[in-house]
Amino acid sequence: MSGNGLDFTNARWRKSRRSESGANCVEVARVQGYVAVRDSKNPHGPKLDFTNARWRKSRRSESGANCVEVARVQGYVAVRDSKNPHGPKLVFTSAEWTAFTSGVKTGDFDDLLT
Repeated sequence: MSGNGLDFTNARWRKSRRSESGANCVEVARVQGYVAVRDSKNPHGPKLDFTNARWRKSRRSESGANCVEVARVQGYVAVRDSKNPHGPKLVFTSAEWTAFTSGVKTGDFDDLLT
């Protein structure tokens, strides 16, 4: 049983047939009516329940049309596409999120905009 109330004991995890020899991919399983996703390299890592997540958008989003939303979920930072709220989410540890946002603030990724 996970701390989020979902029981992963009998989950049948599976990888995409297109994964690179099983190395760099995620695994998915159906768990109690949810689709759970985990990192195949870290199978005992977080399995998060987004049910009560409080998602928020940047004040700078363009009328809410082209933006992402972020939420704090069980000690992690999750990111999702606001146009696809039930779609995949990226999950970062606090350290990863700090490194990423610091890089954004200092312009490390500005070359990706051109």
